[in-house]
Amino acid sequence: ARRAEVALNKILMYVEMNSPANLHERHKLVFSLLSDVESGGSRASYVQPLTKVHLLHVRPFWKQRLAVTQQLRPVDLGRRELWECEEITGGFDAWICRLTPALMTYASDDALLQECYKIACDVPELALKLLPFAALSAALTLRSSENEAAVAKAVAEGLTRYTLRSGGRATMAALSMLEKLRQAHREDMRLFNRRVGKGEVLPRTWYCPYWAPVDCIAVADAALAAERPVTALLWSEMAFEAQRDAPVTGGRGSRKTSRPAGGWDSSAGLVRVEPPQPGGDVASPTRVLRDCCAAVGEQDSVAAAARGAAPDARLTRALAGRKWVSALQAADAMLATTAREDAARCSRLTISAASALRALGCEHVRNRLVSGTAARHDAAMDAAQCEVAWRLGEWEPLQLADTEAGADGEDGSSFNRQLLRTLAAATARDRVSAVKALRALRCGVARRMVANSNERDLIAQGILGQLLVVDQMEAVADMCWRLQQGVAAGDTQDMNLYGDEPDIASEQVTWLGKWADIRSLVASAPSVGFEHTEMLFAAERAALLALSWEGAPAHIARCDLTMASAARKAGWVGASSSALQRVAAAGKAVGLEPAEVQIEQAKLLCAEGESREAVAWLAHVARLSEGEVTPASKAYAAYLQGKWLASTMADSARNVVDGYLRPAATQLAALAAQQPQVAAPGGRSVAALACRSHFQLAQFSARAYRSAVEYETVGDGRYLVEHRERKREAIAKLTEHLKTDGKKLEHARRVMLSRKIKQQENTLKLDDEDAAAAAATRREMLRVAAQGYAEAMRLGDAYDLPAAFSLLSLWFNHADDSEVMRAASAAATGLPTIKWLPVVYQVAARLDEPTPQTEQFQLTIRQLLVRLAKDHPHHALHHIIALKNGDRIPDEKKTMRDAAGAGLCSKGKQEAAKEILKQLATCRAAMPSVRSGQTVELAEVVRATDKLVDVYLDVAFKTTETSMVNGRVTKTHGKLPMSARQPRGVHEAALLTALTPPRADMAYGPEALPRFAGFVDPNKPPDNPGGINAPILLKVHASDGGVYRQLVKSGSDDMRQDAVMEQLFELVNRLLARSPEAARRRLRVGTYPVVPFSPAAGCVGFVTGTVELGWWLYKDSAMKGAHKRYRPQDWSYSDCRNVLDKARNPARGDGGGGGKLAARLVEEYGRICNHFRPVLRHFFTEHFASPSEWLERRLAFTRSAATSSIVGYVVGLGDRHASNILISTSTAEVTHIDLGCAFEQGRLLRVPETVPFRLTRDVVDGMGVNGVEGPFRACAGVTMAVMRASKEALMTIVEVFIHDPLYNWTLNDFERDRRQRDDGEDGEDIDGNDDMEVDGEEVGAAGDARNSEATRALGRVRAKLDGVEGGEVYAPDGQVAKLIEEARDPRNLCALYSGWGSFL
Repeated sequence: ARRAEVALNKILMYVEMNSPANLHERHKLVFSLLSDVESGGSRASYVQPLTKVHLLHVRPFWKQRLAVTQQLRPVDLGRRELWECEEITGGFDAWICRLTPALMTYASDDALLQECYKIACDVPELALKLLPFAALSAALTLRSSENEAAVAKAVAEGLTRYTLRSGGRATMAALSMLEKLRQAHREDMRLFNRRVGKGEVLPRTWYCPYWAPVDCIAVADAALAAERPVTALLWSEMAFEAQRDAPVTGGRGSRKTSRPAGGWDSSAGLVRVEPPQPGGDVASPTRVLRDCCAAVGEQDSVAAAARGAAPDARLTRALAGRKWVSALQAADAMLATTAREDAARCSRLTISAASALRALGCEHVRNRLVSGTAARHDAAMDAAQCEVAWRLGEWEPLQLADTEAGADGEDGSSFNRQLLRTLAAATARDRVSAVKALRALRCGVARRMVANSNERDLIAQGILGQLLVVDQMEAVADMCWRLQQGVAAGDTQDMNLYGDEPDIASEQVTWLGKWADIRSLVASAPSVGFEHTEMLFAAERAALLALSWEGAPAHIARCDLTMASAARKAGWVGASSSALQRVAAAGKAVGLEPAEVQIEQAKLLCAEGESREAVAWLAHVARLSEGEVTPASKAYAAYLQGKWLASTMADSARNVVDGYLRPAATQLAALAAQQPQVAAPGGRSVAALACRSHFQLAQFSARAYRSAVEYETVGDGRYLVEHRERKREAIAKLTEHLKTDGKKLEHARRVMLSRKIKQQENTLKLDDEDAAAAAATRREMLRVAAQGYAEAMRLGDAYDLPAAFSLLSLWFNHADDSEVMRAASAAATGLPTIKWLPVVYQVAARLDEPTPQTEQFQLTIRQLLVRLAKDHPHHALHHIIALKNGDRIPDEKKTMRDAAGAGLCSKGKQEAAKEILKQLATCRAAMPSVRSGQTVELAEVVRATDKLVDVYLDVAFKTTETSMVNGRVTKTHGKLPMSARQPRGVHEAALLTALTPPRADMAYGPEALPRFAGFVDPNKPPDNPGGINAPILLKVHASDGGVYRQLVKSGSDDMRQDAVMEQLFELVNRLLARSPEAARRRLRVGTYPVVPFSPAAGCVGFVTGTVELGWWLYKDSAMKGAHKRYRPQDWSYSDCRNVLDKARNPARGDGGGGGKLAARLVEEYGRICNHFRPVLRHFFTEHFASPSEWLERRLAFTRSAATSSIVGYVVGLGDRHASNILISTSTAEVTHIDLGCAFEQGRLLRVPETVPFRLTRDVVDGMGVNGVEGPFRACAGVTMAVMRASKEALMTIVEVFIHDPLYNWTLNDFERDRRQRDDGEDGEDIDGNDDMEVDGEEVGAAGDARNSEATRALGRVRAKLDGVEGGEVYAPDGQVAKLIEEARDPRNLCALYSGWGSFL
């Protein structure tokens, strides 16, 4: 029997390998099966027909000899017994052995299934495996036949009316069958229309993705009941998307149109708000979608799906948004209108209310609520009651015997019951019951994990947390029993669950340490909500109650205090307050430091919005005696006071700095110097707190300085200055008048005039004293800020990047201030160079020939650059070399470049860079060589890097050839120059587009940093990926054996602009990573390496695994683009462009004013959109097969699109046409390229850009049926909130960028014209005007004009970060809403340049 089972398993493997790619494996498997024929048993007889079919596949010419044994007659699929799975008809095994053979009768073209017919009639396991294949083969066999529609309808009715309602394994089998059909349709659509250009069209597999026209909502409801939420979400979205396939009336070119639902004006999403319905449980599409989103656990999607004023929508929205009081109110309102007879609905509402009470920390009220509900027959309510019991340690009333509800641990709701039984048995020292409950607990969690492994993230579901709790509970049961027995560990070998430990005390320490590690593991996962971490805290507390050892109360108090901190950070203020109350009730006996508890209580007050009370509460810590508070706690309390006072502006800046922040930072720094690893309140080390306190001190001081300067220059202070000057002039005039004409005046007049002068002099003296005090305060704030940033960089690395940029800003703008210069010089020469490496470009940009006024400044710059180049040559040298090559541009571009003032480096910068390189070329410091284990002098690395840059410049300037073909300029690539075909002396240089992160130990061996090893096929012309400037696509060998792809650009592209923007994106990513909400959503901006070599050439790291958005939508020459494949009846991309161009430039005599033009553009845009439907949603079904991957990747796309849109808007990034956006085929995240049009220069183009970012219909279509009303809006709001909260840091960074003397971010007339040429579909230049004659007098960009533009750009960025839009101030969510409205407004979209593709 065992060997027969092995044979059956091999048969199942054979079925799963039904693919030509697995022919060899199948052949070996059949030979293995032949050896089992002699094994006997009922299963052995199945090997012979399987072997026969295999030989048919291996030898196709045997088809006539090896005919199918019998021709099966199709059965009637309309019979109820084929689809209904009931116990009275034999149960699941009998049902599956009826349905699968019935479908096989229609698979006449599949010899394998025909031969397996008898096996499927007898073996349920094989029948279950064969069901999806039988359905697929039947669908393919019946394709385009006469009875296809009838059979498909019978299958759909049987599934909908019977199978999906049967539940259990029958529903799972039906879902797997439908998924197989959907996957076949998905694969066929990937290959559809490949040969459209040859006039041959491949037929679709079938019209709908699942062949049988089943009710999608019924399938989604069944999948939801079967705990397949992602599959249910996929099917519910199919129901909403069906309306998009409605036909459109009016032919191409016709002005007669119709706008069905889902047309061009519905890009916000397909979900509509439904009115409240009586009963509330009708299986409507909106309700099913809402339940699917809630089951998946994606909060942003829930908020979008649960719109409206219906009570159930309000409840779902409140629970997802963590508005616990609103959730209680909504549940109460729904319970008031629910009949008592509807026990299931009452149970669900009670559980929802209990969840809200749990988050509010009202465990005892929750206990009374669920305990008083008579619904013991309901598994969910039973789980809720058990959960409350084990959380509160009330396991006395529980009967330890198995109960009917979840006793075997097979359902998800039994976890709480089995955990309660385990703790109760451990407390009672009943080892037999504890082991039995643990076994059921472990099996239940394992089954749930296996059943849901393909649906959702295990961590997000809390299953990982449950597994970790099970592991810890086994140790709890063991320790409880051993504590009761009171025997030594060495005498309990036969009683210990997992073996012996040296003693029980060491076991306790290990067990507590594992709890801390478990909490950190689960909390570190970005997708984990606090509800799962809170469950671990509660389980640890319950376990400590069950153990009841001597030190348990102290550990329980520590657990509660840690939980209070975590709950406060997660926004569960009620739960935090409840935990702190338990700590306070425990008193001093638990051994906690009083200051630690008081500091956490003050933090809770601040989280509740009572900052003033929090500051007053912390004053108690300062009055504690030395025995009651540690120096670290006292300093930390002073730091928190200053931080909260600074955030609320409740005291003067001088008092906050001198009274709180500076003393706290100084004391923490002194403690860090003595004991850096000592823990302070909050879990951080003293060294980390010292670094943080200095950074906060510097930030506040810099903010106070900027506010004072703005007040003095542009605010009311300017009028006070002017008033003082006028008063000074008036006093001088009066004094002069009294001096010259005093003898002529009467005595009384002279006395009155003297008194008036004296009075005004006294007033002026007071004003001057106030002004002097204000100036002294400004100077002090400036000095404290510079020193604070330097100290923050010295004490730690948590704030290195923002501190370095901020210190640079102060240094560059106040180089004449001795205190700032002293702090900057000390930091530049004393701090580790890795802290300065992220800003090496900005430092190098300030390099120049020294003058008497800038001698010290330039000396410090040179010293820093030399240090950077010596310690990190591969990361810093190319910046200096680019300065040396500051005038290397193609000869044909020199006239235009000189005229346009396009950022050529001055002779002084070039000479200074050459001097530094000359100094480095004599350095004999040893560096790791490309030859493993050997070293080379730094001078050799410098020479190799310089030569490699020269090679790339030769490639950029000497490879591309320009010619005229049919009146059009054509750019082609010839062979690489000789210097690139045979590079010499460059192999010690790093591959600059594959730089690894800098290392503090400066160990840059070949295993850590790949070196350049030559070009691939250097004798062949490189590829041309297309575009106006015809970049050169290179493949490069590296020392690590890899092959890297690079794009070398030259001509009109200044790669320094892209490099600076990529640097800004990296900074934004760091800010997003520090935000809990952004980190939970994994928000980031896509980046790629950019290395400029000169003002006219540079290299870009190829973003592998991506496609251009426009290429996939309409440019793909092999597959003709997704619009051609999925919507062949729609207009083409060229047709849409032509319609827009004709509307913008009508025939002579058909013009009109601006109003008529706008109306005509809107009308034509609407007509285009009705004949050109979005298709981007199919990108995710094409590239990501499983439902879970489909959902995860679509969320990644939506989140990255939202983040890049908001970041791009803030920095004014323009020219976002579909070819400048890449989408990853593996992660679906977007990456923006061609970043030279920044700081709202797009509004100055020939056809001004009128939208803040790209949010066209195809982009919205890729976000799912909720459109922008889901993760996109939420993630955009989070990104905007993070950027506005980091306004000062961002403004500092942007200011450094804009005032960079090398960063030419303004577009000249040539650039504006180039970006909106009539480039056609292929993106090639057709006018040939690549040069431009400009009058030197007109384009000589003066410094004043540049400063004026920089001031304007800075002001616009600051206004955006202040929420100012159109003269009105918005909150972050309101600002995002306005931007989304502008980006989707047809009046804005139709006014864009047609090549931008606003209709995509």
